[in-house]
Amino acid sequence: MPNHVWCRIPADKSDSFVVGVCYRSPNADSEEVHILFQTIKTACSCTNNKSVLILGDFNYPNIDWVTLRGGSNN
Repeated sequence: MPNHVWCRIPADKSDSFVVGVCYRSPNADSEEVHILFQTIKTACSCTNNKSVLILGDFNYPNIDWVTLRGGSNN
């Protein structure tokens, strides 16, 4: 199962933002990846897709940061 922790931080009297820290194992199976992405989608939908900061180690070593594309199925 994916490892993650989320918290809502008050920014002022009427606003807040959500911070999530996630870890994806390098040998994660497709179910673990699906659960992690669903968790991220849920966090974003709870805040109407604004004010969400996602940090972590997603173990995707083949990302080309210039083109923002992945180089493998992992």
